[in-house]
Amino acid sequence: MTYDEFIEYIKDRANKELYYDHYDFYPEGYRANDPAISEMIKKCNTMYCNSDTDCLVSDFLILRRIGKNRPVGYLLIPTKKLYEYAANYGEDEAFKHIYSSESIPKIPIEKLKETFKDSYSESKERLIIRPLNYEMYKESLSGAVYRRFSDFALVLYDLIDDTRGSISSRKILQDELKVWNMEENQEEIINEALKNTARLFPACVYDTRTDTEIDLLTSEFNRKDVQILGEQILVTTFRSTNGAVALFYPGVTKKLMKVMGGAFAAVFMNINDIMIMDIDDPFIDKFAEVGSRTNAMGEMLSKQSFICDETGIHER
Repeated sequence: MTYDEFIEYIKDRANKELYYDHYDFYPEGYRANDPAISEMIKKCNTMYCNSDTDCLVSDFLILRRIGKNRPVGYLLIPTKKLYEYAANYGEDEAFKHIYSSESIPKIPIEKLKETFKDSYSESKERLIIRPLNYEMYKESLSGAVYRRFSDFALVLYDLIDDTRGSISSRKILQDELKVWNMEENQEEIINEALKNTARLFPACVYDTRTDTEIDLLTSEFNRKDVQILGEQILVTTFRSTNGAVALFYPGVTKKLMKVMGGAFAAVFMNINDIMIMDIDDPFIDKFAEVGSRTNAMGEMLSKQSFICDETGIHER
């Protein structure tokens, strides 16, 4: 497969499996007149190439998800690096690599060192929660701080960099809690990090009236306003990133119960999206099956569906 064919292959699979349907390809050496694009170029260079120039130092494919009944999202792909990966491991593995933990941008060591703080008070505003499949990542979770739920984990991270195209973060380790004298306060820290995550990455639903995403907690809407597939509701975050954690934000379950008229079923499609359904919806199992099959990285959080009611979230 040639390089050009590989780019078309990525576009086609991203459309079918990840629902990205708008593409912009920027070649190495590209320099933009538009300040917004120049800033994006700098971020691409910084995140992937350890350079802060406004002239692209590698080829990049920018995937956008913009359209009716689809939450807005962006994905930056360094295509030359991905093509080299495909040469060694095959096109299918390269595509999966887009959402793998290995595809997280390399952080300059100087910036990484800046993130280590001696006290919890210095770090607490940057702590967030990211969801991971426990069985897939249990080795890398050794020594990490997390809350286990079913077959996935809500993992404590330090937010290093937050740009529109990507989130750079690192796991907080148990040893750091000891440095902070907070090793006995893990649950408190996780709860506070959930509040931070909700503030930084608000939960949203898709408003079919306006073809836009709206804040799940602060917006007023009826169920019929946000149903995108039959009678289902898709919950994510405004960044369409790590949206599965949104169900654990304070107040989200209560708000969804109000919208759904009582207890509801939640199907975690992948780490980014949750499908909200009636507890007797005949398509629950089908959604769980499709979610686990079409998610490119196999990073589905669970093949189960969950019942959410006034007492919490329970396996169905």
